[in-house]
Amino acid sequence: EGSFGSVYKVKRKNSAREIIRALKEISKEKMCLNEENSEEIRNEISVLKSLDHPNIMKIYEFYEDKENMYLITEFCGGDAANIQDKYGVLPEFLVKYIMYQVFMAVAFFHANKIVHTDIKRENIAFFYRDEKKDKKEVDDFLKKLFEDKDIIEELTDASGLENLSEEASKVVKELSNFDVKNV
Repeated sequence: EGSFGSVYKVKRKNSAREIIRALKEISKEKMCLNEENSEEIRNEISVLKSLDHPNIMKIYEFYEDKENMYLITEFCGGDAANIQDKYGVLPEFLVKYIMYQVFMAVAFFHANKIVHTDIKRENIAFFYRDEKKDKKEVDDFLKKLFEDKDIIEELTDASGLENLSEEASKVVKELSNFDVKNV
């Protein structure tokens, strides 16, 4: 739930393999949309649909009716705001990992003469590459990541990956399954 609508996890029907997406339902009334700014949003969505970058959330489809706009997008497993609210201050190595991917997306936007005007922690989403992992497995990994102070310190102080302990190396390997998506 958000101030302008809701997001649902959806599954594509009649597909040979299970395809999970997010359905964003946006209330035109709550956004106070008239025809002029509705057209601006349609144009923005059209531009975003044409972009293809690993750190920008993919928009697959767009529909609308009299009351709502509907976006079918990649399904992401949470955002930086949720993680920070749940675990507190993010460790430095994680912030570096996140910011690198955010900057890559912003550079791509700028190279395409697009300005992202709403960069905030709620719009930095996490995408887990292995779709077989369920939410509990991801939550378990994050909990371990944030609760093991020795690993946090080791990863924050590390100048490279070659001298990490076996446990820290496992964390880096698991973390590499996460992509950051700008929403």
